[in-house]
Amino acid sequence: MKKRNLAILLVMPFLVALLGIATINTTFNLVENDLRAIEWDYADAELFKIGQTVQLVARGITDSRYPPGAGNDLVWEVSNSDEEEEPHARISSQGQNYYFTGLTAGEVIITCSNSKGTVFRSLTGIVYAQNAIAVVPAVGGSQANVDPNIYYGEYDFYYQDNSPVKRPAEIDFKISAAPAALAADVETDLSNTTSNISADLSRGKIFINGSGEAKLTVISPSAGCSYTFAFTVVKGGVNVYTYRDLLNCTNLSEQGEIAVLRCSFESLQNACRYKDGKPVLQNGKPELLSSNTQVFGNYSGSSFNFANEVYTFKTPYNTSYISQWNAFAAANGRQPIDDRLTAGLRVQKDFYGNGFTVNMHNLCYPTGVKEVQDGSTGQVHQLAELSPSDMFRGPLPFYALGDLNGSSPPLVTAYGQDNVGFYIDSSVTVNDVKLKNCDFGSVVSNLSYSGTVAEVAADNVTIKNSVLTNGKNVLRAFSAQNFTLRNCMLGVSQNFLLLVGSNQYIPVRDELCTFSTPGGAVQTTLSAFLSAEGEGDKLLNSFVLGDQQDKQSLKSALHSIQSGLNMGYNSLETAGSVLVEGCKFYRSGIASIGLECYFNGPFLYNLSPTAVNSIAKILGDVIPFIPQNVSGVSYPVSIDIVGNTKFYDYKSLQSWDISGLINQNITQIANGLGLNLREITIDDVFPLKTILSAAAQNSGAILTHGQTQFINVPVAYYGGGLNLSLARFQGGAGGGISPTVTVDLLDTYLNYGGGDVDPDKLLGDLQGGNNAALTSVMRGVLTKTVTTVTGFSPFKFNLVTEPGELFNYELGAPASPNFRDLISSAS
Repeated sequence: MKKRNLAILLVMPFLVALLGIATINTTFNLVENDLRAIEWDYADAELFKIGQTVQLVARGITDSRYPPGAGNDLVWEVSNSDEEEEPHARISSQGQNYYFTGLTAGEVIITCSNSKGTVFRSLTGIVYAQNAIAVVPAVGGSQANVDPNIYYGEYDFYYQDNSPVKRPAEIDFKISAAPAALAADVETDLSNTTSNISADLSRGKIFINGSGEAKLTVISPSAGCSYTFAFTVVKGGVNVYTYRDLLNCTNLSEQGEIAVLRCSFESLQNACRYKDGKPVLQNGKPELLSSNTQVFGNYSGSSFNFANEVYTFKTPYNTSYISQWNAFAAANGRQPIDDRLTAGLRVQKDFYGNGFTVNMHNLCYPTGVKEVQDGSTGQVHQLAELSPSDMFRGPLPFYALGDLNGSSPPLVTAYGQDNVGFYIDSSVTVNDVKLKNCDFGSVVSNLSYSGTVAEVAADNVTIKNSVLTNGKNVLRAFSAQNFTLRNCMLGVSQNFLLLVGSNQYIPVRDELCTFSTPGGAVQTTLSAFLSAEGEGDKLLNSFVLGDQQDKQSLKSALHSIQSGLNMGYNSLETAGSVLVEGCKFYRSGIASIGLECYFNGPFLYNLSPTAVNSIAKILGDVIPFIPQNVSGVSYPVSIDIVGNTKFYDYKSLQSWDISGLINQNITQIANGLGLNLREITIDDVFPLKTILSAAAQNSGAILTHGQTQFINVPVAYYGGGLNLSLARFQGGAGGGISPTVTVDLLDTYLNYGGGDVDPDKLLGDLQGGNNAALTSVMRGVLTKTVTTVTGFSPFKFNLVTEPGELFNYELGAPASPNFRDLISSAS
């Protein structure tokens, strides 16, 4: 009985040991919602007469189920668009109403935003004395562009026998005039119109004849007024007005096309008119709310079918586990694991967003729904749940215990690469686009299956002037040399906002090594030292079971085992390089930037220690296959963080959550064995948060406001295995950032007491909810097992020590980045 009980006690932490994570408590981390968008009825250019005062009207769009938090009241402002010092207009307010008054003739930029500055919309105002004219495109701009330049492609698509054909682009427009009759008395000023365009004013068309800077100037000879419509024609670019156009520039094009967005692509709910909870259809198609907003996907009237539209690719990440499982599956009549991933869009050429949005919600977000009550607050939340037809189903496994395709879920799955919304696998520039994988409400765990928003899988890529939000990870760059992220906002992830690493690694080799033992140095091969009869396996068993030697001797022995697994490497050439310049990070679940390396403990090499391996085999029905030799040493990457880069990423210590890194069904399986255990929390098994908070306190990096402690983690280095990657802060980037804080779990674990384990007593305590069961012995049993899988190297962090503007003391909450910072730095 005791052997069986001890086996169960030990196997539970082993199951979560892959990443040292257990999230059994039904509580939820929540983020406050901002406005989804701002709607109004203004064209790109509007006319205002001097001396007249008009009320400005706009509507903040929210999800009715998740009301916005503080800082989302609408505010207005106006500024001259020329270099005149005297203001052309002013905006005044009375309560929540805002009024525009023209003062002197000229052009102004009128902007409406939420008060915190995360959502905005702008238009050009023409203030006139007697007469005015303007060129207004029939399909308006986004009015949310960060880059002040407006881009059009050289070409439009038309479709012949269902195939796309490029032809010189045309822009439909109208003349806006005050008084209105003046529109009939307008002509082209050829002396101020570039030769790469021509215009037919009677038909309201601009014809694009070549690339480069373009401008059309129209004049009214009788009124003596003029207007210049200026834009940039992208050489080889194709204007994207429909989802069909978008696919033919990306997934359906063998080489890709330069895409120039002329509309947004939104979720069905955001793009279409709804009645009685259903989209309104016209001729079988959803009725759109706006001419410059399309649905991302082809909606049939009842559902989407992305199967023939998405791009699929074989993961370049470590597939050692997948290969081993598939060999086992073929020999034992089980289903293999597909090593391919799905991307919403494959980008092979430059991508000009013009401030438009690409929201891939209907592809990326689960279509199932379940209601779960928060164990802490009692509030009932609607949670996303996978349905059989969903294509984004979470990442591929790096390592798993159980059958991913079986009738019951695996006990635990450690993740590799995820599905991607916006996949970049060529050397391109992406400019001024708003990318998001979903609208998820306020429960962060709803991002679990939503995938990575954008992935860089090529060298010499630049993403600039863009906003990327709402994914499990927001941006991932692996083995990407010379990747530049400039003047962007990255926000709202379950895990990381920017995750960097490499696909290249060196598998563990069985080499002759020198190992430290309490009895002296031992020279032998790694496999011999860690074999069932080897000295290393005995040391590991002693470490896990709490029969400790001298602490320093044992620590030296464990580090020598890790050195053998790391094959003695202390430097490697970098497999990727990233430049982050002038970017804003906010609302990550773990850290703004993650530097990944493989976990590389002895169990991943040859299932040592044997105590843990023997225990795992007891659950053979649940764990039919245990892989080994799946890991190694990751090639490093370097990241330079420069310019006005800031981290608006404070979170309460309580909500700092690493549960999004692994999928587990431990509670269901363990209690299915008849244990009926009380909840075992993350801090029982892997107290990284507790140890990090103590280190942060010593570094002056804990912010206390009222009764809440906050932490801001700009950079997290994975530990366990060998992490040779490096993040460098230059030129004051990031504000007050601590030197690297090292969190060595062994220093804590070796202080846990040892002694005999009485499994029957511990089981009784656990089943009875007796917290005294978590003695130093039990804590050691639970936590030391973790490191036999992850490895024994420390975790490292950079922390914010000087909050400054990054925390809003008035609200007692993290501050938010402001779009004005992006606009002022656009290039």
